[in-house]
Amino acid sequence: MTTTRWAEGRRDVLRRPLIVYAGLALVALGLLAIILGWYGAGGEKLVERQIPYLISGAFGGAGLVGLGTLLLFSNDMRLLRQRVDDLHAVLHELDGEVVQRVDHLLARVETDANGAKRDVRRAKR
Repeated sequence: MTTTRWAEGRRDVLRRPLIVYAGLALVALGLLAIILGWYGAGGEKLVERQIPYLISGAFGGAGLVGLGTLLLFSNDMRLLRQRVDDLHAVLHELDGEVVQRVDHLLARVETDANGAKRDVRRAKR
């Protein structure tokens, strides 16, 4: 089981930077598109000639920023899901351990005819 987690951890290390770097690159390109659109519009005096720069820069840039943010968010969700799965596995192991300990304790306790509980181990000593 340890080897499997180690192998999964290696795969995640190789996969994570690609998603994170792609998301960051898309956000940066989107911001650059917005800035270039704004700069291009600023160079034109007529409003009719500014609109294409603003539309392409704003919509294209916002789309790229949104897509990059989505990639970053999906990576965070993947990491959180992995942590929840790890916690679930730990809780499952603890659940089995608790059940065994409770069964062991119940086996030691015996109820006599009056309903009073006594510890069997102490009674035998």
